[in-house]
Parts: sequence; C-alpha cells; structure tokens
Amino acid sequence: MSKLGKLCADIHVEGGALQSHYGPDDPIRGQVVLSYEPVANILRRKTTPAELFGPLKIQLKVYGRAEVRIRHQGELSTNHNMDIFCQTISVFEGPFKAAGCHAYPFPFTFTFPEDFRAKSSAAWVPTPTTSVPPTFGMNFSARHDLVNIRIEYLVEVLVSVKGIKIKTILPQENLRPVINYTRPRPSGSLVNSSAFTFQERVEIFGSKPASPKALPSDVESILSSCPNAAQDRTSFKFDVICTHHRLIYAGQVLTYRIKVSHAGSASRTIFLPTATLKSLSVDLVATTSVDASERIIGSNECVDKRVLQKFAASTSSSAEFSAANDHTVDVVLDRITSAPCSFAHRKVTRSYLFRLDMKLKVADKIVSVARDCPVTMVPQPVDGGLTDLGSPASWLPPWSAVEDDMPPPTYNEARADGLPTRLDAVGPSKAGFCEQGQSKV
Repeated sequence: MSKLGKLCADIHVEGGALQSHYGPDDPIRGQVVLSYEPVANILRRKTTPAELFGPLKIQLKVYGRAEVRIRHQGELSTNHNMDIFCQTISVFEGPFKAAGCHAYPFPFTFTFPEDFRAKSSAAWVPTPTTSVPPTFGMNFSARHDLVNIRIEYLVEVLVSVKGIKIKTILPQENLRPVINYTRPRPSGSLVNSSAFTFQERVEIFGSKPASPKALPSDVESILSSCPNAAQDRTSFKFDVICTHHRLIYAGQVLTYRIKVSHAGSASRTIFLPTATLKSLSVDLVATTSVDASERIIGSNECVDKRVLQKFAASTSSSAEFSAANDHTVDVVLDRITSAPCSFAHRKVTRSYLFRLDMKLKVADKIVSVARDCPVTMVPQPVDGGLTDLGSPASWLPPWSAVEDDMPPPTYNEARADGLPTRLDAVGPSKAGFCEQGQSKV
C-alpha cells in the first residue's frame, strides 16, 4: 500500500524583485505552485505516493520590517529592528485532490496597505510618518557608529490539510520572494504644480563721496557717488526671485527660472540695474536619519548627510537681465540621477534638499545668493513627466505674492507703451553639467 507523499510549495511573483510596485493601489500578482512529491523510504527509494484528497488551505503572509544594526566604537552590534506591517491573504480554501508527481498552480493578487496602523475610526487619514516606507538599503558611518539599514518586504506561504497528517516543505526565509515597493507615481500635472518660488532681497553699496543735495536716478551713478562712511553709505536694493520644482524624480531635467525684480519703495531709483548671471551651482543633498533611542551607550540618533549629485552652470553674456527678457533668465542643468524616494518613518527617515548658490554681477559688483531648498524625491510620473517649468502663467506667482509694492516700469518698458516682453519668449541659457558623486557635507 502506498503512503502519502509530501507537499512542496513555491511562490512566484510576476516580475520578481526587479519589478517596482508603486503604492497601495498597484496590485502584486503571482502564483503559489504546490507539488505533490513522494517521500523517500528507509532505502532512499522513492515510490509513487498515494492519492491525496482533503480540505486544503493556502495562505500568504506578507510582512515588512525595518532592520537597523549599529556598531558603536568597535563594540558588538546592537539591533534596532521594527516590524512595519503584517497581513494574511487567503489564496485557496476548499477540497483538493492531488496525484503523485504533479504540480498545481494557485494564482493570487494582493496590494500593500495604505497605512501600517489599524484604522480606528471613519475619520482615519494616513500621515507621512505612518505611511508604508519604500524598499531601502544603506550603510554609513556617523561619528563613532557604523550603521546598516535595510527596509524590505517579503512573502511567506502557509499550507495545511485539515485532518490529514502530511509533510509540507515551505521556502526558507532566505528564499522567500522580496517585493520591491515604492511610493505611488505622481502625475505630470502634480509635478508641474509643485513649482516653488523664493525671494531674496539683495543690497549693494557704493564707495565714493557723494553730494548730499541730490542723487542721480540710475543705479550705476548712485553707487559711484556714495559716501565712504559705512553708516552714511547709500545703497540700492533689489529682489532676486527663483523658481524651481519641489517634486523631483530620476531623469528629470533640473530647471531654474531666475528673475531680478524692483524692491519697491526700498529702492533708491525707479530703474532696475544692469545685472548678469555669472554662475549657478546646485548640490543635491540627501539626509538619512535613524532612531537609536533604545540603546544605552551612544547618541539617540544617527544621521548621514551627503551630496549625491552636483550641478553647475557657467553662463555666457546672453544671461543678462534686461527689459527685453523681462529681467528673467532660464537655466537648464543636467538630469537627476536615480535615488531612493523620500519617506518618513519612526525608525528611518530619508529627505532631500537643493543647496543653491548663484552669483550675479550688478553694477560692476558681484552679488551672491545662497539658499537651501527642501525637495521631495518621487518616482517618475505616470505620463512621462515634464522637462521644464512649463508655461510661466501656470507657476509664476503674482507680484502680490512676492513683494509688497508693484514696481514701476523700466525706461524701455515705458517707452514701449508699457508692454513687457513675455517670459516664455526667453530661451534657456546654455549650461553644463559639472560632476556626480557622493561626498559628506
């Protein structure tokens, strides 16, 4: 009489670990392949097993975990692990009949949870700190600590036949499928609407004696006729307005729109100065923070900050702010290389910022404007994304949003019956990509 064999389960996920799954609405498909195999006897001979018939139950256990290992000053490593979520999915439950040496596929489909907390009320809304973080892995050193981070998602299969004692062979932990999960893909319109504008007021001083009776009306004459005493120096103020995207993604062309604007009543003249953009450099800085509050020795937080990519543009004489281009210059840099998405979790946080440094030549003086601009790294948009800042009317804020007083028209604008040049008529200035790399900051 033949004996029962053994059930061997295997999990196949479409695309494997190389396929990315975007957000809780992107379904993950695959199948559990159940094989009914013979069991070797004492003489290690395999015979055809008896036919199996009984109530079969197949479940998937999908779970995520954040593993953090920290070694402090060469001591033994301490683990700061945390489970992100765990959910059980029913694949099959019902009568099952199997013949020896046959395989039976059971398809499945599931999605990730939107939030790893339980939905306690109807008014529940996911927040950035409770959203499921993307797959992530990194090693870094922070002062006296060596930190190893891994956020991963795995699939485990559970097989049982009620009332029948049968051996089941399931995949070990190191052979379980890994799901490459990341945040949802935005739309191109969402990336376009994320344009952010900041304003920096700049003040320049003169250095020569001036007559206290009257001041000339043009900027160069004002600055060349200022007194030597620091407390009596006459200055000229103007605004530098810079616009860029707040949502960024790998492959996106980095674009900046820079505008020189009148400072309203703070200026000493109704005319804008002759200004030229001499250089623009941008560093993409990534910050990774790890919660280590559970350990006894060492700091409660380990932080790594590094420059992922450097951009630089050396502009030519065409990058001049004038009435012909409405005192606006577009600068196009290189494409952003691949990087993990931004996320915030209680255990691990990943964030980005642009460290911007631009130099302008105004009335024979060099003016520097520096700013750290937080940005969010997202996957590539579903519709291919955008390569520029789009139509100026869609993202350029009104004057009331960036300054208090409406500036008077320049001389050339007034002579042309007050009709300024359209912003979209200004072509992008030539720019060159400087270098890539990783360096601590």
